[in-house]
Amino acid sequence: MKRIKILLLVALLVAFCAVFPNFVCSADIDEKLTINAVAPEFPPDSPLAEIVGQTWYIYLEGYIDKDAAKRLNAEIITRNIKDAFVFFNSNGGSLVAGMEIGRLIRKYGFSTFVGSRPERPMTQALPGECYSACVLAFIGGYYRYQEPGSKIGVHRFYSALPTDSAMDIAQILSAKITNYLLEMGVDVRLFDRMSKAGKDELYILDKDEARELRVTNEGKFAAKWSIEVLGQDGTLYLKGEQEAWYGIGKVLFSCSPDGQLIFGVIYEAGSNCHTIIDYTVRYSIRIDDEFIPLGKPIKPMIAQNGCLLSDFVLNKDHIIKLSTAKFIGWAAHPGNPDIYYGFKVDTKGNLEKINGFLKSCPNSAKLVFNSKLVPANGSTEIEMPKPDEDAITNSVHNYYELVQKKDVDGALGCYASEKRSQIKRSRLEAIAKDTEYYRIEKINVIAQGSEKVKTVTSLKQKKYNQPIEAWEVNIEFVKEDGQWKIWNNTGKKIFH
Repeated sequence: MKRIKILLLVALLVAFCAVFPNFVCSADIDEKLTINAVAPEFPPDSPLAEIVGQTWYIYLEGYIDKDAAKRLNAEIITRNIKDAFVFFNSNGGSLVAGMEIGRLIRKYGFSTFVGSRPERPMTQALPGECYSACVLAFIGGYYRYQEPGSKIGVHRFYSALPTDSAMDIAQILSAKITNYLLEMGVDVRLFDRMSKAGKDELYILDKDEARELRVTNEGKFAAKWSIEVLGQDGTLYLKGEQEAWYGIGKVLFSCSPDGQLIFGVIYEAGSNCHTIIDYTVRYSIRIDDEFIPLGKPIKPMIAQNGCLLSDFVLNKDHIIKLSTAKFIGWAAHPGNPDIYYGFKVDTKGNLEKINGFLKSCPNSAKLVFNSKLVPANGSTEIEMPKPDEDAITNSVHNYYELVQKKDVDGALGCYASEKRSQIKRSRLEAIAKDTEYYRIEKINVIAQGSEKVKTVTSLKQKKYNQPIEAWEVNIEFVKEDGQWKIWNNTGKKIFH
């Protein structure tokens, strides 16, 4: 039995080397990945350390050998490196070691770059190359950058052994790579690009393609825009948020009772919160590359859980420029006009939603309409998308009919996919089992947007051998694949 296991291991190793010829497995390879860690310019106790930071520069060059991740981890622990920029200049090496390095970098939260070490460390990196297994290591970076002139390339994996077992091993390794891409937040279409190159060729990703596949992110993640419900009164607001190397920034637009457009800000400034509050002399709304002055905040800016919070009233100039903005952000300026703290949020693909919300607020709607602005899609109408109330009403009726019919699977299918796993099936089964019938008396839509709706439903529930109960149920719906799905469902009993 032991001899069979040894033979199987040898066969796997041979097949592994055949399937991945560029990931050399031969014992004759004695090259090793070079690791050069450069300490921050100023020691931790220096007054300048807090200003310039304590980021290390780690340069990884050459062949990625099987023990590279262990040596890198030892270097990080020995030197007590808490924050680092990791630069790659490598033609590849061990597939497994590449993924081990990637996971190690992700564990520490370091950023990665494709580039080679300059003559003077900690200055602009020189162009570098990152091919094959290096790409798997590189995508471990939380923020991933491609230095000017640098190249990122992948290749096709193939088998030199025309056997079924080799094909099986190739499929297993392919699945491992695909799972690893998902783990690192990279588009699995990258694996398709690997198959585009010939047997001994590399497929070079251009910068746009690398960004589209999330191989690089240039220090920021995709922006998210949504229309949501705020507070108990069901006030709608438009939220845009984006995470970047300088923190998470959120802009929130809402309409005041008197029709003014309110610009809210939440900025993850961390330890800088109180410094910003103490030294800021003016504020700006950032629209593209322009810093447009804001008035005083509605209330003094506050710090809460490492975030700055503030609200401002927008004027005509702000609103008109918002409707065509590529970026929307916020800045706090201290005495020096060349310095600012702040962030910006990308609006790509969301201008129609933004313009729709501007139209929903009376004062901004008047300004936008009178200015005869045309949204990015070229239409002349700027309307706030409204949900079909009949569709929402039908969704409420459908859910309770399915429960009444004891169709628990169908009822669970009425919930949004993200929420479905949180619903206790046993409880829903118990409710369905006990219910003789429901009678819905009234459905009120109390807050609505293009993607989220809040309703209050008055209904009667008759349980077997029990008196009728009156309920008031708050159901929140979200749009998913063109259908309204339940996001939240809470109720209170009015009487027996």
